[in-house]
Amino acid sequence: MSNFRIDPIHSEILFKAKHLMITNMSGSFGVFDANMQADADDFSDAVISFSADISSIKTKNVLKDNHLKSDYFFGSEQNPTMNFQSSSIEKKSGKQYLLNGAITIKAVIQPITLQVEYTGKVTDHFDQEKSGFESTGELYRKDFGLNWSAVTNAGGGGYRHRADRIERGASTRGVGSTVLVGAAHRVHQWPAREET
Repeated sequence: MSNFRIDPIHSEILFKAKHLMITNMSGSFGVFDANMQADADDFSDAVISFSADISSIKTKNVLKDNHLKSDYFFGSEQNPTMNFQSSSIEKKSGKQYLLNGAITIKAVIQPITLQVEYTGKVTDHFDQEKSGFESTGELYRKDFGLNWSAVTNAGGGGYRHRADRIERGASTRGVGSTVLVGAAHRVHQWPAREET
């Protein structure tokens, strides 16, 4: 069994959410961890776990960050992490996969399917083999009890925010969701591959 650990320096989690139904708000999580175990060279039997520190959320607006961390949204003091655990992976084509699992936000567990692209394998200048992935997904914040909304002339309080697809690419294209979250992360082998 080969064990992989995320390389946080060369990985990122981005999200984008609809704001007031006319524009988008984007942000990121700065503190996260992920692990992967796989036997197959093509990762078709991969088992992946992932977590992000809610208090590390950044939107380029301190007031917004504090609001998202408050009990109106994530409630980071009582629910400090967001977690994902895979249940199965399906190889769709050469480098495309569907990763099924469950995501836990604010103690609520919901199923989610991520679209994953394998971006390649290299050996770095420390002679460490690294494999790259990009994953995108979507969810609805209200499914996790993130129910705060302001009354607006654009649709009133309580309109459902659609969690758009969250992407991460070399050009850092966001697209995304209201308060989170799909993890867009690159899993690397870190440190060198361990055989058990």
